[in-house]
Amino acid sequence: ARTFYQDEIGDLILGFNEMIEKIQRRDHELENYRKTLELKVRARTRDLVMEKKRAEEASLAKSRFLASMSHELKTPLNGILGYAQLFDRFGSNLSQEEHQRIRVIQQCGEHLLEMINDILDLSKVEAGKMEIENRIFDLISFVHTTAAIAQPRAREKGLTIAVHCGGNLASHVSGDDHRIRQVLLNLLSNAVKFTKQGEIVLAVSPGEKGVTRFEVADTGIGIPEQDLDGIFEAFTQIGDIHHKAEGTGLGLPISRE
Repeated sequence: ARTFYQDEIGDLILGFNEMIEKIQRRDHELENYRKTLELKVRARTRDLVMEKKRAEEASLAKSRFLASMSHELKTPLNGILGYAQLFDRFGSNLSQEEHQRIRVIQQCGEHLLEMINDILDLSKVEAGKMEIENRIFDLISFVHTTAAIAQPRAREKGLTIAVHCGGNLASHVSGDDHRIRQVLLNLLSNAVKFTKQGEIVLAVSPGEKGVTRFEVADTGIGIPEQDLDGIFEAFTQIGDIHHKAEGTGLGLPISRE
């Protein structure tokens, strides 16, 4: 019985020793794995940082290139538009058909200039170069002149643009009237584009904490719910081919920024 007891203890000790060795080996493997994982994480983090840096540099280079190209394109285009206007205004010997052709040149040039300006503004936004200025301006006059700019295009489609100014509006406000007008014209242009009949309303009212609220509403086709999330993405357009051909898909992204 004593020999059996000693054998049992011996087996137990051997079992414990094997278990301790296994635990030690496992701890060693886990430590090696932890160190390897740390090295991999550091390497991956370094790679991600480098990738982000390269992406930012590429984006900045693209924005600078687009900004530079836009300026280069605008100079000759303005010359073409200028001479087209002169021909149309002072070309007394031209036939009605020739005047019409000149106006087509003007319309195409103005559309191209609008596209270039949109690309230039988007480049400024991406490069962080979009400048916002604060100045005092006449709010009521500003709203009516902005609506007047969009009126001719609306009138061509038999639409009207109504201006609704709420009570208690400040006569003068502080802000970047150039950028605000740019946003409103983008919204009004979209409203005209997608409205076949009825009217577009530009409403202005006092908002909370001294902020002026602008709203543009129309009697057009509206925006399908499934398209709402994507309307502010660059170069994204909804609607049929005819509507898509009328713009660049940059107006709303620039307005949001």
